[in-house]
Amino acid sequence: MSENKIFIAAGSGLVNNKNCWQHICKEKLNHNLIDLTEEKIGNALISRRVIYKVNELIKTHKPEDIVVGIMWTIPQIQERYVNDIKNDSYMGKTENSLTSVVDDIKNWRTLNFENILSSEDCELFFKIIYNKLQSYVISAEHILRTQWFLNRLGIKYFMTTHLDIFHNEENYLKMYDFSKLTNHKRNGYSLNILCYNEINYLHDMIDKKRFLPIYSMLDWVQENYPNDGFDDSEKLKPNGFANEKFTTEVILPFLKNTYNLEPNETSKLN
Repeated sequence: MSENKIFIAAGSGLVNNKNCWQHICKEKLNHNLIDLTEEKIGNALISRRVIYKVNELIKTHKPEDIVVGIMWTIPQIQERYVNDIKNDSYMGKTENSLTSVVDDIKNWRTLNFENILSSEDCELFFKIIYNKLQSYVISAEHILRTQWFLNRLGIKYFMTTHLDIFHNEENYLKMYDFSKLTNHKRNGYSLNILCYNEINYLHDMIDKKRFLPIYSMLDWVQENYPNDGFDDSEKLKPNGFANEKFTTEVILPFLKNTYNLEPNETSKLN
């Protein structure tokens, strides 16, 4: 078995560079990083990627040498599997917005409501198939199955959200442009995940102790570093300084308190 320690980061972030939380965790923990984050993918793909990668890693690594960090996204982002990319009738032939779960097999197509006017498959999905309640149910189920999988293996992990998908929709409504939708449709995208009995029983089963003790990364930065934590005027995109503070003041203390996992004293970051 390999003695190399691994930090797996997964989620749907606004940025992905060396100043993001996952890279800071890598340096602070002195772990090798497997970065599964990708901008604007949905919770289904986030869950599948984590399960696939961890299942591959435990063939060569001890479970105790793996740490997983997941940042869940809004429930409204969905996906479909494309069997034949070249002959797909609903995706423009010049588009290459496909992503993967299994290494080197890019057949998953993200369905994002922001692309309703430019992508026929997105338009069809959100006009005909999409249902708000169903999207909440599916996201809660993905969180649960990922927790159950990691718990069964004894993997150390933490979860959080970039936006607060459980309690507060204010940032969500600021961040996404719903001007393309009718008023009726626009109401269908508002976030209030706990207002349905179909959701409550699933939410109750989620192990909240595995979530960072905050509402979301964005809420935390807005509350603690409202000026220095953002470079954009709307304060919706935490900058590198915010990512470092979020890592050192929230993620690392959680890992220490929950798993007695200490940052490495020889870290390159101060």
